[in-house]
Amino acid sequence: MYYLSKEYPPLAIEYRHGGKELTLRALQTTDARACLEAIKSSQSELRRYLAWSHQNFDLQLELQWLKQCMIHFLSGKIFNWGAFHHENGDLMAIGTLTSAPKEGVNNVEMSYWTATRYLNSGLATQICKMLTITSFEIFRCERVEVLCNKSNEANHRVIEKCGFKLESETRNTSPKPTFAMLQHGLNVCRTSLRFALTPDDTVHLPWYQPMCQLLEITALEGTKIELPQLVF
Repeated sequence: MYYLSKEYPPLAIEYRHGGKELTLRALQTTDARACLEAIKSSQSELRRYLAWSHQNFDLQLELQWLKQCMIHFLSGKIFNWGAFHHENGDLMAIGTLTSAPKEGVNNVEMSYWTATRYLNSGLATQICKMLTITSFEIFRCERVEVLCNKSNEANHRVIEKCGFKLESETRNTSPKPTFAMLQHGLNVCRTSLRFALTPDDTVHLPWYQPMCQLLEITALEGTKIELPQLVF
């Protein structure tokens, strides 16, 4: 028996196929320097759409955030995984699932960001697919949502590649930006597009079942299991 659920989230999600490898690993405090470097080297890109990236980052701030990440991860609320370069140790991207049950529906909201150095590599699309599978096959979600700033065309393309369906457009969904944020490049658009998938949609996704066959999950106690072997 394997313990895998929101209560027992996977420590790592690994994809291997045709010489390509990608591992998403739960973030921990020892990742503080890698996170700090990735954020600082990517701020010009991140500040366009992510208000949180306008903070003055230092090692202490990263450690505080990562401590909270670990608490939220084990409490089954917010799950942050990092994709690290297997040779140089760079943090390439972070993928997040936030538990957001509504009226008894088990659902999550997905988000992700990619370090500037690794943009346009297909990494965001791959992470989106891996976390979609994790949401349905491990967390047993009934719904996965992704929010996208209407002006963020690159993210819009990632979401559409993964087959998500546009459900709504909502205005003024983020706080009004400060003058300093605007000076540092924050996009003035505050309209969000909401995309979603449900389990019924997965049969129409040509990538879904093939990728399920290629994922390996590391459970909290350290056991590695190929996803097709999981029995719930």
